[in-house]
Parts: sequence; C-alpha cells; structure tokens
Amino acid sequence: MTVRRIVPVPGPIDARLRPPGSKSITIRALAAAALAEGTSVLVHPLEAEDTEAMRRAVSAFGAQVEDHGDSWTVRGLGGSPSPAAREIDAGESGLTARIAMAIGALAPATTRITGRGRLPQRPMGGLLEALESLGVETHHRDGRLPVEVVGTAKITSREVSVDSS
Repeated sequence: MTVRRIVPVPGPIDARLRPPGSKSITIRALAAAALAEGTSVLVHPLEAEDTEAMRRAVSAFGAQVEDHGDSWTVRGLGGSPSPAAREIDAGESGLTARIAMAIGALAPATTRITGRGRLPQRPMGGLLEALESLGVETHHRDGRLPVEVVGTAKITSREVSVDSS
C-alpha cells in the first residue's frame, strides 16, 4: 500500500470547475427543444448513450440536432412531429422510451418504441394508461416494450393523471 502525504495549499484556491451535464435534464431539454417552435441551443449537454438515444428519437420525429461540441442546436417541430418516425430504439433509456411514446402520440402515424437490455422488462403501464385516457390508441404486451403508439390529433382532454409508481 502506498502512503501519500497531502499538504494543504497556503491561502485560497482560485479555480473554475464545470460539473458534467445531467443525463435526465439533457434528455428533457432535447424533448422540449424538439417540440418547441424555432431554434433552441442546449449548452454543455451530457453526451452519453441515453442522450444519444434521445437525439436519435427526436431526429426520427423530424427535429434537426446539430452538434457543436459544447452545445447542440435543435430546430424544433412546433408541436407537430413528422409522420416519418416508424420505429424508435430507446436503447436502455427508460426516460427516452417514455418521452418517445408521448411524442409519438402527437405524430400522425404509428410509432413503435423498442429498447434493449433490461428496458423491455420495465413497466410502462402508468404512461400507457394515461395516453389511452387521452384517446391515444396503444398496442403492447402487459405494459412493456415494444409499444406501438397510434398518433392522433384528436386528444380528448387537456388534463390527465399518471400513475408513476
């Protein structure tokens, strides 16, 4: 075992630190930017497998995401996802899968959301029930992935309850 002596620095330390970005905030920001009108800039987004899955998802729905290294520029859809999205692979990201289901409900097409690893074993029933209560047609086995969401412009309510247990 190596023993090292740590000697305190005399006086205050002058330093600047930037913690890494947040995975869940980056995913949520991508979704919000993709659904927004116009252009949004995400500064210091976290680059990780889950955020890449979300980038692929919003791109499949028609949003344009440009990587500038320390920022991403997102050209939004103005709340109208493209019907071109047929299948979204959420990778192992539960948040990406759930957000893709909600965005798919707005697209005038059927979107299939899949996942890998343990994600297909995770329950999605609470969100699926909420979408169905809004008049969105879904197809799934026991509330788990893969899930098909039949998009509609005919959302029947503006209020919904989601069982998040």
